[in-house]
Amino acid sequence: MLTFPYPPEYYFNPREFEGLLYLTEEKEKRARALGMDRVEILDFPTLKDMTPSEFVDRILCPLDPSWVIVGYNFRFGRHRAGTTDFLRAYGKKKGYQTSVIPPVFVNGVKVSSTMIRYFLKSGDIAKANAFLNQPYLLEGTLAESPDTGVLTALFSLRFLRKGSGFVPLYPGYYLVRNRHLGYAILYASYKGPSSEIPRISVHLLGFDREPPRSIGILDPKASYDWILLKYLSPRIDQTILEAIRGQGMTKTRSR
Repeated sequence: MLTFPYPPEYYFNPREFEGLLYLTEEKEKRARALGMDRVEILDFPTLKDMTPSEFVDRILCPLDPSWVIVGYNFRFGRHRAGTTDFLRAYGKKKGYQTSVIPPVFVNGVKVSSTMIRYFLKSGDIAKANAFLNQPYLLEGTLAESPDTGVLTALFSLRFLRKGSGFVPLYPGYYLVRNRHLGYAILYASYKGPSSEIPRISVHLLGFDREPPRSIGILDPKASYDWILLKYLSPRIDQTILEAIRGQGMTKTRSR
């Protein structure tokens, strides 16, 4: 698989770029989980002025591909001059075949990273997960952090997300889950514009009745993956907490 650290639109207009969905290493991990045996991270600025034939000769051919698979709207080379038709025709000369993947639709809406970013920014986690065909995931470390308000009954932690430059989450409370720690409530807030790095806290539902005395139950250096299940509300109250408890989401899992 060939990919870039950032989508091409970032390099042309970084101020308007809406943010990453995943870091490069996370994309690579997911690609390998799907069966990719090789992932190449390309430097877009060094490629953007190549002609389509230069891109194929200098980037694709050294990889000795037998089959090249691209999306229906794939364009490449200087001024996006390279098309899927060119890739097919040139591939016949170079000894590889080309497959073009048609657009994918969910409930009549075409799947794209732009739409996924829109859903995440709007707090529509169900649609974002449907378009991703898997739950959206946040990865980072945990540290002790007392909280106030309704969530004081829960064991609260600061969440330090790994990396930066992500699409901003809609502020408020989310239901999340970690395979070791079970269900939790994640709170994302911003001091200023939502383009800033959010302050994120995680409140473990499985420890609300017998809260641990310290973070000793956790590894402060370990990375914890939290999958976003749904957006709850801009504000949390006891009614929402009781509804979550009523669905049996207060059990922890052993590490």
